[in-house]
Amino acid sequence: MRDRPPRRPRKAPRKGRPGAARPADERRTNQALREVLDELLAYVRSLCRTIHTMSPSEIEYAQQRVEWLAEEVWRLALDGSGPS
Repeated sequence: MRDRPPRRPRKAPRKGRPGAARPADERRTNQALREVLDELLAYVRSLCRTIHTMSPSEIEYAQQRVEWLAEEVWRLALDGSGPS
């Protein structure tokens, strides 16, 4: 009968970077980002339901709006500035 190798001790769960904001704190401190993300998600969900009935010009407008909302999310995520 072979001897089993000793078990390795389990690692403690990682706590993240020291000083990093917890997700709940981020939602409270960056309300503008949360609002723009919610708007983007709601808009994309509505597009998914109605895209097959939209005209080419409506689809073009929808694409422009999604790009604008994505740019706002990016701007708010990077530096916290409001809509320009």
